[in-house]
Amino acid sequence: GNRDLRPERTNETNIGLTYSGHLPAGQLSVTADAYLNRVHDLIVAFPTTFAWKMYNYGKVDIKGLNVMAEYRQKSVMVNVGYNHNDARNITASSTSRYSRQVPYTARHSGNASVIWQNRLVNVGYALQWMGKRYSSLMHERQYRLPSFDDHSLTLTKIFMVSKRHCEVSLMCKNILDRQYEIIQFYPMPGRSFFLSVK
Repeated sequence: GNRDLRPERTNETNIGLTYSGHLPAGQLSVTADAYLNRVHDLIVAFPTTFAWKMYNYGKVDIKGLNVMAEYRQKSVMVNVGYNHNDARNITASSTSRYSRQVPYTARHSGNASVIWQNRLVNVGYALQWMGKRYSSLMHERQYRLPSFDDHSLTLTKIFMVSKRHCEVSLMCKNILDRQYEIIQFYPMPGRSFFLSVK
C-alpha cells in the first residue's frame, strides 16, 4: 500500500443523447455521451514484481466520448461500442511529462457482440479491442503496449430436466490464440475453453 495516497477529487461535466426507434425488421437504440473531467490527485496503479504500487498524479484533464448502439430482432441482438479517452497529465507545464497520456489509458477502444438465439443452440460472438497505450508517462518505445483485439465464441443450450431449467454453456476465449498484454509483463492467456452448467 501507500500510506500517503490521497483520494481523488473530480469535477465532471457530461452531456448525453439517446435515440431509440423501431425499424421495419427490429429495434435500434443509440446512446452517445461526451464528458470533460478535471481530476485532482488521480490514482494510478503500477505493477511491480510482487505487488502493485499506487500513486497520485497532481492534475489530469480527461476528455472523452462514449458511443453505444444496440439492434434487436426476434432472434438476433447486436451491440457495438466505441470509447475515445484523452486523459492528459497537466500537473506541471515545465516538465517533459506535461500533457502526456496517463499510463495504461488507451485513447481508442471498443467492443462488439452478436447473439443468435435459435432452437438448436444459442450462438454468441464477442470482440474486445484496445488501442496502443503506454505503461509510463515516458512515451518511449520500450513503454509502449501495442493494440490488441480479443475474440470469443459462446455456445449455450437451454433445456428442461425434471421440470427444472438447465443451461449449459461452452466458451472459447481468444479464439485466434494471440499473445497480448493489458498490463506490461503480465501476458494474457492464449486460447482457452470454459464450460459452465446452471
